[in-house]
Amino acid sequence: MAFHLSAIRQSEAPGVDRPTPSGLFVEEACQICRYAGMSDKLTSFGIYGFTHERDRDAQTAQVTAQMLWYFLDGFFSRKGDYPAAQTGLTEYVVYLRKLNYQITFWKSNKSGRWWMQVPVTTTGKLERHRLIPCSLQDYQAACREELPERLLKAMERF
Repeated sequence: MAFHLSAIRQSEAPGVDRPTPSGLFVEEACQICRYAGMSDKLTSFGIYGFTHERDRDAQTAQVTAQMLWYFLDGFFSRKGDYPAAQTGLTEYVVYLRKLNYQITFWKSNKSGRWWMQVPVTTTGKLERHRLIPCSLQDYQAACREELPERLLKAMERF
């Protein structure tokens, strides 16, 4: 993940080359960094765009330090349960009779987190799937013969 400090509003992070009056609040940038740190799939992280000469009262340096702290907090909160294999997962298959459609859900035995299997269109002969995070409520909606909104949005993307 690459985070450029110019995405934060000038009043909160003035120490960048091309500051703008609009952008993220520091709290929002810190939330993004924490969630990035929590991702089991993230392999690199960088904060870019700091210009020492423009930084008033070391404000942008402090913002950068806070963002890094939140990233590390997320990193050390990782569950390590992204389903790269089926080990440690429970599979739930829901068949929607009205739509003649089957949805597969996966639940981590370690953390209780849920994923939904979404078909992905490919040019090859094999059908592929992508796992997207979901919730117990999405699984329960599917059990009531309702298509979860996350599934519909994911199908539009893929």
